[in-house]
Amino acid sequence: MIAATHISFGMMTAMMLGAIPGEAGLAAVGALLPDFDSPNSFVGRFFYGVSQRIEARWGHRGFVHSLVLWVPCFVLVWIHPLVGWVVWGALSHVLLDTCNLAGVQ
Repeated sequence: MIAATHISFGMMTAMMLGAIPGEAGLAAVGALLPDFDSPNSFVGRFFYGVSQRIEARWGHRGFVHSLVLWVPCFVLVWIHPLVGWVVWGALSHVLLDTCNLAGVQ
């Protein structure tokens, strides 16, 4: 999927859960984070060297796309509730990628 699809889905689902526009914006940012494992992605281009190493180690849609990583991040909501919207965006990304034919590992 492309960045715009993940951003739209993250914002839409956040607003369906009661997020105000600023919080939905945080979900949009979070929706881009799982693609950090691909140096060709929107986020991966900003951190090209790190993204290359992550992709070489775990592949695209590997560990960085796993619920094992993102579900425990909800613990950070106790630190600041707005972090929850970022994590929600990341989870929406993973959920959307499971609908892709390539799926998620």
